[in-house]
Amino acid sequence: MRPRALIAPYGPRPTLPSSGAAWLCLQLIAAATCALGARAQAHPPEASASARQCFERAQTDYHAGRLAEARRGFECAYVQLPSAELAWNLARVSERMGDVEEGMRYFQEYLTLAQPPQGERRRVETRIAALRKLGERQAVALKPSSDVGKAMSREARTFFARGTKLYKSRHYEAAAAAFVAALQLSPAPELHYNLGVTAERMQRFEDACDHYSAYLEAWPEAPDRARVQAHIAQLRSQLPARGTAEASSDDMAPAGSHLSAP
Repeated sequence: MRPRALIAPYGPRPTLPSSGAAWLCLQLIAAATCALGARAQAHPPEASASARQCFERAQTDYHAGRLAEARRGFECAYVQLPSAELAWNLARVSERMGDVEEGMRYFQEYLTLAQPPQGERRRVETRIAALRKLGERQAVALKPSSDVGKAMSREARTFFARGTKLYKSRHYEAAAAAFVAALQLSPAPELHYNLGVTAERMQRFEDACDHYSAYLEAWPEAPDRARVQAHIAQLRSQLPARGTAEASSDDMAPAGSHLSAP
């Protein structure tokens, strides 16, 4: 089990849960501290100071929900002082963003750098497998504006094009906002579908089901109706049961990196 909050690079650390798992966390942090200390001695002081600043900005952005900015900050720190903990941070942030390729890559780098015990390795490999399955679901592409969508107004089509562009550049929140704006101007079914795909990218599977269902309701004769219905059923089977407590935002927080001053 990993600490539920980011570990600050300096100052008091949060209390860790008592148990063998807590001992493992302490061992990982201690190992990272030694490794980073050695790296810091091999780097100019300004590199270590810059890495610390990047980490602190990323920590602030993460807790504020600015995941893209947080990832950039962790990447900045990782490039200057690579560590298993920073690789873990990058993997978890990418996982929360629904970025399959980056999440899998950084989890693999974490395994390479940390060389964790077998139990921990299996848990990380389970996350990698889950990301791989998410990638298969995300392979569903955005729908272009078909004959039905041609009925959209010029303004709606502008928002549609903007949403498509933002989606392809992985700005999913902004893409969803653009598709919603287009939907307010036109009831084109493709907009519901694309909102479903975008919600999946953000791992909002219940929202995705709602959007896909709205797509089928708006276009009863959709040629891919059977496939979309099967996809909705697949997503719903993975949703937590009603009344089941879902993981808190703290459970999603990655472990931190202890950056050592030179």
